[in-house]
Amino acid sequence: MEIRHFRRKINYITISSCDTGSHTGCQITEPTIDMAKQRTEKKQITRQKILLASMELFHTNGFDATSYAQIAKHAGVGYGTVYSHYPTKESMLLEQMQMLMQQQIQALIEQDRGARSHLEHALYLGSHAWSMVSMLPSRLVSVYMAHRWMCEKPDFIDSNRQRDKLLAIIGTHFEHAQTEGDLSADINIPLHIFIMDACYIKATQAGRFCVEDRERAKAAFDQQMRYMLGLNSPKTTLAP
Repeated sequence: MEIRHFRRKINYITISSCDTGSHTGCQITEPTIDMAKQRTEKKQITRQKILLASMELFHTNGFDATSYAQIAKHAGVGYGTVYSHYPTKESMLLEQMQMLMQQQIQALIEQDRGARSHLEHALYLGSHAWSMVSMLPSRLVSVYMAHRWMCEKPDFIDSNRQRDKLLAIIGTHFEHAQTEGDLSADINIPLHIFIMDACYIKATQAGRFCVEDRERAKAAFDQQMRYMLGLNSPKTTLAP
């Protein structure tokens, strides 16, 4: 009777109770721990710790004043570990912003209409899609806008997919509003959804420097949305 144990770098199996030169009666015991999966999960946890630590420090100390050493200490990892996950501070910020945007848009998508009419809810969703940007420190928004094109293609596509999903939901509420008579039938909804998206990007750009700029840009965005839908007068320009 011979018992042989085979261990591999990532996985292992145990072959026991085998006759010499024969596999008759062999029992194969599958591994209880998938080492590759364990390492991947550990890496993801470490990355998340770094991301959360940098997010806290960017808000507390400011983006420019936060160093890699501070992030490493706050996350409880080595300096080299931080650098291996994020070669630049901008890459940390980009991932933070993408994550926050996706979470915020998903929350809006799941928002119940409640007592709001379809028109009111459409305007509510359009207005609150801006709220996450308005709550962030202006320097973080400025850095994000400058480096947003550096993100990986899958993240960029996924972020746009979420935004497009929200815009489609807003469009559906506009269609219901037309059916109910709350919105003019002359309104070209696909065109106005496209313009809404463009105005959102413009408002984000205009409001990235300071709180006052953001408040002014947000007010302009809200009023422009209502004007497009024939609800009141526009605010066509941003005061310097």
